[in-house]
Amino acid sequence: TEFTGESKIEAQADKIIVEISIKTENISLETCLKSNQETRETIITELIEAGIPADKINAESFSSTPGYSPSGDKPGKYKARTLIKITITNKVDFQEIAKIVDRYSEVEYLGLTFKHSKEKELKKQAAEQAIDDLLKKKAEYEKKFGVTLNLRSFSEQTVIPQAPQTYDHDTKVSSSELSLRSGEMPKSAAKTEETTFPLCELVFTAKVSGEFELR
Repeated sequence: TEFTGESKIEAQADKIIVEISIKTENISLETCLKSNQETRETIITELIEAGIPADKINAESFSSTPGYSPSGDKPGKYKARTLIKITITNKVDFQEIAKIVDRYSEVEYLGLTFKHSKEKELKKQAAEQAIDDLLKKKAEYEKKFGVTLNLRSFSEQTVIPQAPQTYDHDTKVSSSELSLRSGEMPKSAAKTEETTFPLCELVFTAKVSGEFELR
């Protein structure tokens, strides 16, 4: 006899990871790389000066590729790209990022991801509740038929938080567009204590199954 146990835990996200990229191009590889590095350093400095902690700003990857001319003999232009992930918790920080997207032609907004600071604990809780659900069904079966069941095999699915990863696109957008899409307040709004971001609900689901045999 096989039983399954399921659970679902909902928790409001308490942080957002915003992704931006810095793209530079030049016929000189050295100039291309230098321009990318200088722009990255300038942007990180501006974010820190705007109040975003340095440990919340991560330049996670860097790549450079040659763009070949029609003849294919040698690169016509070199391209460099840096991916930066910024962890924020309020609207004002989001607006500061949007301003940078507006200000620098080299910067592209890639999207955002909702996260929870206690994700591990929520995953564990969801898994435990799914096991409790399975054991409850086993106990009800034993009571109904007057039998005792022993566990023969057990399997557990990975607990994954489900939430929309919104606003993803490959085109440059303005801060006003970001404001409209996220439902946030206008760029000119003053910084106050009531600036928490309207975050979405994360849903942690878990499913387990067990095969039992009569004792």
